[in-house]
Amino acid sequence: MVVAKVKDRSPRWSAAGTTVTELELLRGTGHAFVQGINDAGTSVGTSDERAVTRDAQGKVTALPPPVGLGQADPVAINAAGSVAGDMASSSAWPVQWRAVVWR
Repeated sequence: MVVAKVKDRSPRWSAAGTTVTELELLRGTGHAFVQGINDAGTSVGTSDERAVTRDAQGKVTALPPPVGLGQADPVAINAAGSVAGDMASSSAWPVQWRAVVWR
């Protein structure tokens, strides 16, 4: 499978490249971004500023933000489903990013 960002949406292509599925957004959000996908077809990215995963069927699930942090940038997902990325407080300036792992 392959995932990409096209404008504010994120499509996923099947392994054969014959099927395209638009990945879901969290309710109340309007922009999707996808960073990576693992061999099980689970992708990781954002729905607006919220970190999310999308399973092989495209169902979106929010990843819980650490206390005090709200702006997410998940960048990779491994075979076990652990997600690595960065998070920051969207209310503090200058923004200070912190490494985060969701398991």
